[in-house]
Amino acid sequence: MEISIKEKAKDFATKAHEGQMRKSTGKPMISHPIAVAEILEAYGFDEEIVSAGYLHDTVEDTETTIEDIEKNFGKRVARLVDIASEPDKDLSWEERKMHTKNIVRGNTSIEEIAVVLADKIHNVEDLTVNLNSQGLKIFDSFKRGFESQLWYFEGVYNIAIISNKEHPMVQRLGESIGKFKKELERQADEMER
Repeated sequence: MEISIKEKAKDFATKAHEGQMRKSTGKPMISHPIAVAEILEAYGFDEEIVSAGYLHDTVEDTETTIEDIEKNFGKRVARLVDIASEPDKDLSWEERKMHTKNIVRGNTSIEEIAVVLADKIHNVEDLTVNLNSQGLKIFDSFKRGFESQLWYFEGVYNIAIISNKEHPMVQRLGESIGKFKKELERQADEMER
């Protein structure tokens, strides 16, 4: 029996991210692409988009090239991974985040930006959970603090709602950012006490 493109992508990503850990949680890195793919699947996106969810960090964080993705998964998956990948890591954090915001601005179809949105949803929801359990010290493992993270998440959301405000995934991102802000306020209040 032939394995599906989604299973092939999950296996490829698992091998590519082997030994890598998430900054915020110390969990295996692959937990994030799996969560992104599950979000995409939950919103009914097709197998190629879900596959791109599994693969979205491979070009950015491993030795994998966009050509490797195209060779193994086809042009569309490679394009979706490319859209979701940040450019050169030598650029500043702000330049890389502006690149993503510009990508969302330039690709108004929900299918084109679905992987980016699912990535942000999982990141902000994961941050909120960890913020609740660990407090503001979780930002010590990031290049930028919570103000910059919020600027980035809200920026992506504010661009995405222009052409996709009715899509439930965009609405979920907005709700998740709202919960993140509430938890930040709660943490700030606790520190003042």
